[in-house]
Formats: sequence, structure tokens, C-alpha cells
Amino acid sequence: MDQTVPAYAAEVADYGRSRDPEPGEGALVKNVRPESPAWDVGIEPGMRVLTVNGEQLTDMIVWLWEADDDTVDLEVF
Repeated sequence: MDQTVPAYAAEVADYGRSRDPEPGEGALVKNVRPESPAWDVGIEPGMRVLTVNGEQLTDMIVWLWEADDDTVDLEVF
């Protein structure tokens, strides 16, 4: 990886405040690459990823740790 984790995180997820479902909960999906696994399962910009493999998504470290497998279980809003 040529970027630091904070720089990469800023590109792929917005952990800022939101009205839905709770302020600051989860990560806002800003964009989805066509033909990506997220695209294939119907994740769209504007959705929030709340949990990854049952773990609350609070920051990029949780995402990197939990998503480091061939498959992941996501809860989205």
C-alpha cells in the first residue's frame, strides 16, 4: 500500500456525522466501483456500513481487520 491508513480511509469511507441511523454510526458509502463485489451485491452510494462480520464499524482499523478474508458479512442501512 502506497498510502497511510488515514489517507486511504479518507478516500474510501466517511466516518463523519449522519442523521441515519445514528450520528456517526458506521461508514458512509461514497461510491462503488462497477463490477466490484460491493456492486454485485447491490451496495450503493449513500448506504451506511454498520457492521462487518458482526463487529460494529467504528473506524478503518475495524474494517481492515474484519474485511481481511475472502468473504465478509456486512450489515448496511
